[in-house]
Amino acid sequence: MGDTTQSGRLDELLVKGSYRVADFSGFRVYPSIGFALTGDLGGESIQNNVHESVDEPLLDLPYDYSSQFGVLLGARFAYRKEWNSDGNLPYYWESDLDYYLVSDYASHLLVETGFYLGRPWNDRIGIRLAYQNQDMMGSPTASAVGDQETGIRLGFSQDISFFMYSWDVYFPSTFSTGRIGINLLKLNAPGDFKSEDLSVEFNMLFDRGGYLNKYKRQVAHLWSLPLHVSINHAFGAYSQAQIPVYPNVRGQYIQLGVGGELSWQEVRPEFQINPYLGLGAGVRDEMTYSGDDATVQNTHSIAPVVYGEFGLRIGGPLPFLPKNTIVAFQLGNKLSVPLYSDVQSLQGQKVEFLTPVNNPYIGFNFSVDI
Repeated sequence: MGDTTQSGRLDELLVKGSYRVADFSGFRVYPSIGFALTGDLGGESIQNNVHESVDEPLLDLPYDYSSQFGVLLGARFAYRKEWNSDGNLPYYWESDLDYYLVSDYASHLLVETGFYLGRPWNDRIGIRLAYQNQDMMGSPTASAVGDQETGIRLGFSQDISFFMYSWDVYFPSTFSTGRIGINLLKLNAPGDFKSEDLSVEFNMLFDRGGYLNKYKRQVAHLWSLPLHVSINHAFGAYSQAQIPVYPNVRGQYIQLGVGGELSWQEVRPEFQINPYLGLGAGVRDEMTYSGDDATVQNTHSIAPVVYGEFGLRIGGPLPFLPKNTIVAFQLGNKLSVPLYSDVQSLQGQKVEFLTPVNNPYIGFNFSVDI
């Protein structure tokens, strides 16, 4: 973290549309046009309202860029190779070159390749590797943002039902950005739900800006109950209850795991109340870093972890959602137990990390017929 007294603020609203004009054996060409609104767009009020609601310190960062409108012009070139296109879980590889220029504001170049599970432009999850060059002009803040968003980028993305989520990390700076959105083009999309190909969960929505993201697939029956295997990822930020010297020192955790889960019944296109029980193991990283005190060094406490969870899924098909999706409201509880603990010294205070954590959660489950 740098000196926050030298920080600035910049809001950006970028609208971009592309249309395919050529297709040569999987190689596609898409001219792009759009616009960008930049400068002071009210982002400070939005951010501080969110911070106040989760008991985070308010941020007083000045805008150093005059609001303006810029025209976007560019082009995207893509190549895609598909496999198992007639199966329940198709997959494909796609590479892209995307360039656009926003007048008097920025130029953007992205070279990317990725592997995706699902169908193009439909339900899919993917891992991407890219190089991005972001040249932003107009202010010190814009230039700094462009520098942070230039380099090798490793990313994850999902577009399941109407729910979109992605996370990108830039190297070597490890600067990262996350996005959550709703795909309005897929609301009330056609299709039928015959059987569940993939189950996606997004929980812990009110855990101080955290989340629990999970991907599951049914593999067998145990005692006549559906058995799923799962891959899950949890994230959360710490408050003063965990870090006494907050906000001088801040902290967060990341937990990755794999596990199994039994549910009471298979998902069907009807209203259901479906209890579930799961067990698994993984790894947990609890980290601290500089907040208001820029001299604090990053630290990590890492340990293997076991977890158990239980809950209810309540839902079914809804008329205004994609027809191939069963959406359930989810109530659950997850208990994570690290196999050993750690003690960090934070500004002269001893703080224990890697202790057992109980996370009641609420969220959503998407069962998708891909």
